[in-house]
Amino acid sequence: MPKFLNVLICFSNVALLVIFFGPSALWASPGESWPVALHNAMQRTADVEWRLRQAAGNMCSGTDAATGLVMDSLDAYGAGDRSMVVETLGMSDLAQVAGVAKGSPAARAGIVPGDALIAIQGRNIGSEDNYPGTTLAVRVQAALAALPAGQPVSITLRRGAAPITVSLTPARLCAAHIFVTTENRLNAYTDGSNIAIPARMVDFTRSDDELAVLAGHELGHIIARDEQTSNIAKRRRIEDRADATGSDLASCASYDTRSAAAFWRRLEKTQPLRFLAIRMQSTGKVRAQNVRDRPIPTQCPITGIPALRK
Repeated sequence: MPKFLNVLICFSNVALLVIFFGPSALWASPGESWPVALHNAMQRTADVEWRLRQAAGNMCSGTDAATGLVMDSLDAYGAGDRSMVVETLGMSDLAQVAGVAKGSPAARAGIVPGDALIAIQGRNIGSEDNYPGTTLAVRVQAALAALPAGQPVSITLRRGAAPITVSLTPARLCAAHIFVTTENRLNAYTDGSNIAIPARMVDFTRSDDELAVLAGHELGHIIARDEQTSNIAKRRRIEDRADATGSDLASCASYDTRSAAAFWRRLEKTQPLRFLAIRMQSTGKVRAQNVRDRPIPTQCPITGIPALRK
């Protein structure tokens, strides 16, 4: 079964909570293999991440080089699954492009999902010296994020049998990234720097508008630098603010938040112990109404976040 894809370096504080299920993953549609379903989820989050990072403007505490690429690698999968992954995704020992955000530097350079990355600026990415114990995909993502923004860089890829080299110019955007995980639960969370969304949750969203509202909520926590608190009333106010910030981010990213607002009601209905969750968050009905009533920001990218209500 697949490991905690691309997420161990960023979410190690919660890794022990993960329960994995095998190739009969619940997010895969009938007749669709779970590796294909996983890459489809990674492509969707690539698009949403790119637009939300732009919408965040200067509100994040850190920035990095943004190419629009989402990478995967064979060492992110269990040994028993690798032959299937090679067969269905055509992966090799090289890191593979799993997603390319629309309108990003990578998309404009002509990079497409399925391309295998050979080198960045003529340098092969293979050593674990800087990120011990991580997958090749994580190391490649880190190397991409460290590129000089605003300056052309060369990326050498393998497409079919022949290598090709393209040039792209990374943008400098909010440093928060979305990582797709293989957890079998309907949830999303952040470690304060990045966002984890299970593939099952990506599939649960009925549109990219809903996915943007969900990811925007988590990005709202990152922007506000929210911390855990045992004060239930304060926790609910923090969650309400993240909903508002997420709505602003999604609106600035040109997503239809009003049509996506019902997502919070649908999500609440999946929680068997939702009477307990209500204490920590507003009801799904209230959350949906708050998003629906939220005015579209007058300035984009956003320049501030709502104050905590009293």
